[in-house]
Amino acid sequence: MLPVPHPGRIDEHDLHHVILGVDSDLAGEAAVSAFEMRTGPPTLGIALLCVGAIALGLIVAPRRTGAAWRRAAGCRNCYGVDVDVARGWSVDDLRHWCGLVR
Repeated sequence: MLPVPHPGRIDEHDLHHVILGVDSDLAGEAAVSAFEMRTGPPTLGIALLCVGAIALGLIVAPRRTGAAWRRAAGCRNCYGVDVDVARGWSVDDLRHWCGLVR
């Protein structure tokens, strides 16, 4: 297994897995990274990790990675939400907040 630096903000990242309905396997990480990159990563470190995961995703799951990128158009990510408050929301509430449900 390849060790990856932990840039923080993992709770918000995990919310992205939930709202996108993807696992934490390589294809799922690529999909979340495409979503996060398209919606604006909060730090340079997270942006760099996203670029790497997207590159791998374009090799192992190009359609899923591209679909996540397209789905994120016009959306916002969970990096702007209070995680403690969001824990009380339903998945549909989170999807609405991010703009995934139109």
